Amino acid sequence: MDSWSNIPPPPRPDSFSDDLETVKGIVGKYFPIYEVRVEFNTISLSCNIAADKLEGGFEALRIEMKSQNFIPILKYKGGEYIIHVVKQPDMKFKSKNINIVMLIATIITTILAGAVLWIFLIPSNAMEYDSYMDIFSLSNLANGAFFFALPLMLILGVHEMAHYWAAKRHGVAASLPFFIPVPPIFIPPLGTMGAFISIREPIPNKKALLDIGISGPIAGFLVAIPVTAIGLILSADITIPAGYGTTSGGALMIGESTFFIMIRNLLFIPEDIVLHPLAFAGWVGIFVTALNLLPAGQLDGGHIARAVLGDKARYASYAAFGLMLVMGMWYTGWIIFAMLIMMMGLRHPPPLNDVTKLDGKRKALGVTAALILVLCFVPIPFSVEPIQYDTQLHLVGTDNALTDSHSITMYTSSTNWINETELIILTFAGNVESNVSIGVTSTNYSLANATLWLEDDTPAANSEFYIEPDLQDTVNITLRMTIPPNVVGNVTIRVYARENAPGLENEFMKELTVFLELRN
Repeated sequence: MDSWSNIPPPPRPDSFSDDLETVKGIVGKYFPIYEVRVEFNTISLSCNIAADKLEGGFEALRIEMKSQNFIPILKYKGGEYIIHVVKQPDMKFKSKNINIVMLIATIITTILAGAVLWIFLIPSNAMEYDSYMDIFSLSNLANGAFFFALPLMLILGVHEMAHYWAAKRHGVAASLPFFIPVPPIFIPPLGTMGAFISIREPIPNKKALLDIGISGPIAGFLVAIPVTAIGLILSADITIPAGYGTTSGGALMIGESTFFIMIRNLLFIPEDIVLHPLAFAGWVGIFVTALNLLPAGQLDGGHIARAVLGDKARYASYAAFGLMLVMGMWYTGWIIFAMLIMMMGLRHPPPLNDVTKLDGKRKALGVTAALILVLCFVPIPFSVEPIQYDTQLHLVGTDNALTDSHSITMYTSSTNWINETELIILTFAGNVESNVSIGVTSTNYSLANATLWLEDDTPAANSEFYIEPDLQDTVNITLRMTIPPNVVGNVTIRVYARENAPGLENEFMKELTVFLELRN
């Protein structure tokens, strides 16, 4: 995001009569003057201007008046050209040391953010994670710097420096980039809120306005493409250990833009992958490109829209603002972003020369910017995977069919004990880690005693015991029923499972029943 300073109106100068003659002398060198009006701090001069002299003559006038601390503003109204002249106000600018300090701070915060991502985005690293101090290990910091901080800062830096060079090319004073550091305590951890440059004087014309506005998104976008492509290739090589076969509930998900999907498909990268930090840096770069190209207010897209559409750009700004409010119903971040844009101003100030039209090449660039916006925009950039608890408990019946109940008629011996077994399958189909308590009861232990045995053939207690499975794990449990000799009657064996997790403590999940009819 770039900050474009509006020049405040200067106070009426004490030597206004002297300024009047100076202004008339300078303007008269370029255009014939037929009327002069003075309105408080503004000198308005009606001029005869030939169409072929308009652009070059006004630019030469602007440069000369700039050296005399004057600002000319060209308008075409009522069939006549009017040049309004105001005094350049005194302005104080921050030292370049501020830029350096903010740059160093942002490098530090993005490296820390990269280290966090390196731990939590790579499954093998997450499995070795012990404490938050692991973030500060030399290895994690180095990988975070190389695979996230460096590419992200490169994308943002190239974006802002392109603005800076375009401004210099058009003779417009601009600051070096101000990077905004943010501690990596938010989700997702980015370490920065972006960067901006400060334009320190009015934009001279539509051509300069479009060139300065579009240069940053195009340059940053071109850097983000190879970063994203290489990151996706690295993502495809990430080994996913057991337990990472499903997305955890509560996990942060990123939305895919059309352009991101195009790159992934061109590289034959599957959809369900763990995103490498380098790929995430590229995703952020593409997303930032789309944000800046929104045709609203002081955003880069607002500058482009003002250059292409003129004063009608305000309707595009209002539409973009309204669209963000509507999209805020699904992603609240858009409402916050819309409020920030509104505070900066929805209407873009015109350039000094708002009369000269754009050439065909620059109009084509404006269309290109709109196309990039459509391809790179993500309506829901971040979402949270809903938490799902789903513990399934089944008896394995005949022909391996799964069932919740089973009836057995059994003839007891007059002398021998009978051991009957049933296979139980416990499946954890949810997406959050939890533990499950398993228990078994008999309605008549004198007729049939029931115990549970785990799949490694270790006996479990007759009362409840606990299993802490991995996501999508399956556990085989054997139900063993011991029946004394020479007994008659009906017995019901119940096996139950309760899932224990935050908000679900001791909530009943499933019950199985085995009905025994014992006969002599």
